[in-house]
Amino acid sequence: MLIYVDEVQREIDDILVYARLISEKFDAGREAKELLLDAKALDVRVENLYAMLPEGGMIGSALRHTRFMIYYLERDDPKSCAGDILAICEYDLPGVREALRDWSSKLAWVDADLRRDILPLIRFCQFDSAIRKAFVILKTRLCRKFGLDETIDGDELVNAIFGQNSPHLSDLSRGEKAAYRNIFAGMFGLLRNRFAHNDVQPDLSDLDTALANVNLCLRIVGDFRTTDSARGGSN
Repeated sequence: MLIYVDEVQREIDDILVYARLISEKFDAGREAKELLLDAKALDVRVENLYAMLPEGGMIGSALRHTRFMIYYLERDDPKSCAGDILAICEYDLPGVREALRDWSSKLAWVDADLRRDILPLIRFCQFDSAIRKAFVILKTRLCRKFGLDETIDGDELVNAIFGQNSPHLSDLSRGEKAAYRNIFAGMFGLLRNRFAHNDVQPDLSDLDTALANVNLCLRIVGDFRTTDSARGGSN
């Protein structure tokens, strides 16, 4: 999800740079024929951006303004569409950027409790502490969901939930339980233990990987928390 948002954001910024260059050409009094080529190219890029956006309404009036530009420039009338390129630069594309930022901030791709507890650590670049905290949340959530003693951890915890003799998740086949056990055991053994027991400084990629996997584990066991449920005080 972060990659997707970053790519769309980068495209918005690139289009905005191009739109500002076109605006400078308007200010310089370039001929309508030249401006028309730029307007058509801008229209194509805005159309492609529209297709990239998670919600079409985010594009606002940008397409309407590019179409007005083409209409008037085909009639050799740059003055009548000078306000359109200005609107694209000053309002439309910044508005798309803001809409995307608002949309991404409300996504429930990160468990609400997890987000709340690790954000203070991330703000101060304490990524190792954030990863450790994420696994504490996961371990505690698993113990409480399956009624297990919160002193157990790691392989013992994973086996208590997914082991062959575990009474939990009886709807899963033996093979499915074994596969899930491998996922969870690998998570604790490789990701968690790497940062819990070693002097390793994780980067953003390590953090993103750890959070994505903790989220996956919470979804697998059906205990992923949304913002609304978190506000309700569920444990």
